[in-house]
Amino acid sequence: ARCAEPASDPEGPVVAYDNLTGPVRIAIDPVSHEEVRTDSAWKSTYRGRTYYFGSLLTLHRFEANPAAYAR
Repeated sequence: ARCAEPASDPEGPVVAYDNLTGPVRIAIDPVSHEEVRTDSAWKSTYRGRTYYFGSLLTLHRFEANPAAYAR
């Protein structure tokens, strides 16, 4: 099982390799808890950490109250 904590690697862990784009990095959306690709997700920085999101809705929810979701 994946942890909902942001990855210690600022780009997220490499979990696969795409022959066209190279390494595929995955992070966990802190609002929806879904896996998201760091190269195609919305992102926000809070207290020096970058968080990635699978949708604009979860990004907006996070930015409205980041302390409720950040770890």
